[in-house]
Amino acid sequence: KQDTIRRVDGHRVINIKADMVEGYNLALELPKIAAGMEQLDLPEGIEYKIRGQNEEQENSSAFLQNAFIVALGVMALI
Repeated sequence: KQDTIRRVDGHRVINIKADMVEGYNLALELPKIAAGMEQLDLPEGIEYKIRGQNEEQENSSAFLQNAFIVALGVMALI
């Protein structure tokens, strides 16, 4: 297999994927991971984003909050 340089909006991108070890809770471990990433002395121009299951959880949480507000509004009208 030949390696390629992946670019997004003209910037080189490297994806690093990992799975949680069984028995760990992502919601509890993610703040520790984020704190560790903040402590890294990354060169200027290097950015990182933590994505995946946590992003889905945030989207689901936002949707449920909006749905709850709408449900309360409908109940108030009834």
